[in-house]
Parts: sequence; structure tokens; C-alpha cells
Amino acid sequence: MQDFIEDLKASVQPDVVAELLQEYGAETLRYKILTIRLLSTTTKTERDKTTANAVMFLSPATETSKQTLCPWSTQACREACLIYSGRLRTRLVRHARMFRTMLFLSQPYLFQTRLIDEITKHEAKAIHQGKIPVVRFNGTTDLQEHRVFRNIPQVSLFSKIPRMFPRVQFVEYTKNPKQDPRAQNQVLTLSYSGSNQAHAIQHLSQGRNVAVVFDGPLPETWLGYPVVSGDTHDNRFKDPQTGVIVGLQLKGTSRAKDQARLGKFAVAVITS
Repeated sequence: MQDFIEDLKASVQPDVVAELLQEYGAETLRYKILTIRLLSTTTKTERDKTTANAVMFLSPATETSKQTLCPWSTQACREACLIYSGRLRTRLVRHARMFRTMLFLSQPYLFQTRLIDEITKHEAKAIHQGKIPVVRFNGTTDLQEHRVFRNIPQVSLFSKIPRMFPRVQFVEYTKNPKQDPRAQNQVLTLSYSGSNQAHAIQHLSQGRNVAVVFDGPLPETWLGYPVVSGDTHDNRFKDPQTGVIVGLQLKGTSRAKDQARLGKFAVAVITS
């Protein structure tokens, strides 16, 4: 048991380990980490009845990890993160994110085995229902294979696993300026952060899509590119892959919205 706790402390924020140990005790905490379900569903992912969607919610940035899991994030997007809206704000959901992240960081082989098993079952169930199986790894993180994660080599799982499941559609949002899909069944959408406009324009000019949060009704165009709604579903592989803006309306608490506006993470919409 002591070795298990020491493994956690090597990669997890000390105050997080202390908080969870105080609340659950060592034995129960170990059980919760080792048995936590990795993939979830959300109201948004269930809107498209032609697909069966599964999303993994880990702890963003340094909520749990000593090393940030959102290396391309800005202060504004961290403060306006999805974890501050809806059910993601609740204590139980927050702890579930932490348990998954602790398993990912401290027990990478077990994490990989469990993740592959869950995707296998998700795929089988979706196909049995006549639906397209869809998986998104980064519901609240930005783990893309990149040298910035040299101290967390298991991040490479998220580019390797899609090749193992050719009948599953994988989708991601990322702020990684050098993002590049590693498999034909993986669609990556660049997220606008308020400070990466040059990269956004470059991606759009290359026929790649960019997700933008708008403070107000979605405009018809932005920077001269057409805007499609990203709020109706989460299946970004269904968007025209021609260089379009995936418009998302600003959500979250009043404080999170204010931070998004201050950091220019949310684009103001001027209406007449």
C-alpha cells in the first residue's frame, strides 16, 4: 500500500493526494483509483442518435498532475474550462476526474489495458445498435503526442489506439499548433485560444477546421470563413472538412464567462 501511495506522490499534486487520503483513507482510495470507469457519456454527445459517443474526462492542466496536461492552454481558457460548468463542477465528478488521472499517471499499463477493454465493449455495443462508435479521449485535457510530454510517455496511447480500432471514429479538440491526425479514423479540430490566431488562420487556409467560442449568437462567418454550429453535437468528423469555423457558444459560470472575455478566449459577436 505504501508503494502505491508513493507512486501517486511522484506524479500527483501533494495537496490532491493529501485531500483524497483524508477523505477516503488509503485502502478505499486505492480501490476507487483501480476500479474507476474511464469512458463516460454526456447530454451533448447523446444528441446525435446515429452515433454512440464515449468521452474520457481527466483532470485538466495541473488540477491533479504535477505536469500540466494542457500545455498549450492560456490562463483565460483554464479559468473558463468546462470543469466549471454543469455536473463537471460537482465534488463527485471532480473526484472521478482525479481518480482517472491518478490511474493514468501512476499505473500506465493498467490504464492502457482498461481503456482498450472499454473501447472494445463500446464498439461492440454501438455496432450491435446500428450506430457509429465514437470516442474522444480529451474531454477536459489536451494530451497529444508531442515532445512536451517526454516525462509522460503514456500520452502516446492516444495516437496509437485509434489504429487498433479502425471501425471506431475518434475525435479531439486541441490547441497543439502542430497537431496532425495519426490515423484515418481520427479527426482533430484546432481550438482557438485568443492568442493563436495566426495558427488558426494557417489551419483554415489549409482546409482544416477551427473551433471558436463566441460570446453571443453564432455569426455566419468569422475571418471570412463560414461558421457551423458545434453545439448541436460533438461529432466533429461530420463537419465539412474544408476549413470551417466550428462555433461554440460561451458557457459556464458568470466568473468563468468574465475570464473568457477578459482573456479574449471568447470572441465578441457584434449584432446590429
